[in-house]
Amino acid sequence: MLGPVDTGKSTICNALYRHWLGKGSAGYLDGDCGQASFGAPATVALSEQAAEHAPSQQLERFVGATSPAGHLLPALTGIRRLKDAAESQRTVIDSSGFVEGPVAVEFQINVIDCIRPTVVIGLGRSAAVATILRTFRYERAMHTVGLPVSPEVKTKTPEFRREYRKRRFAAYFAPAALKRISLQRVGVYGQIPNFLRAPSYTNRLCALCGAGQFVHALALALEYHPAERLLTVLTPATSLENVISIQFGSLFLTPEGGER
Repeated sequence: MLGPVDTGKSTICNALYRHWLGKGSAGYLDGDCGQASFGAPATVALSEQAAEHAPSQQLERFVGATSPAGHLLPALTGIRRLKDAAESQRTVIDSSGFVEGPVAVEFQINVIDCIRPTVVIGLGRSAAVATILRTFRYERAMHTVGLPVSPEVKTKTPEFRREYRKRRFAAYFAPAALKRISLQRVGVYGQIPNFLRAPSYTNRLCALCGAGQFVHALALALEYHPAERLLTVLTPATSLENVISIQFGSLFLTPEGGER
């Protein structure tokens, strides 16, 4: 599902997901790291159910920001890895509203090329959406459809979107506790801060990753202890035993979940 912000992508994807669950297993891949439908902000996520009332299974990959801009590689890799992990009969894939401009168009084209969906639906009449759909129009294994935006779609202000993310972050970190993790036993990658300068890492969002580099839990880096190479983090994770790496993003959060 492709389109700029405020075109109804998530509403349509959720309706398709619920429809498919009535027919068997279904998956919902949320590729919007800003206005996530079920994963935490700054991640892309996959939720799958074997049937309508079956428990859901969820995987997340860390992007590190609330927009793919500046984080194109982790966003693209995360979406592809989640698509590869999907086991359902059908999977609906929701995309971010990062569509306008040459970089965004190139990003969306590469996402589609990597995941090879059978159907691409473009919402709205923007030149960017038309360019992306035209790129795949003659793919034999791919059907492209352009649809107008429903007049029922409501516009959300940037302030509304920031407040939504703030509430999601606050809820995510509500059960969090302080933990220490040794940087000698895990890999460290992403937008690695300068650990010799506290402002470079304090309250920076990161992901504690497990096998496959899927998110074990998000965390806020708080304090670095250079002698022991220990990092104190705030995280809802109850155990760090399965953490094999830490992926740093560019986002800093306030204790209340606000972005700064």
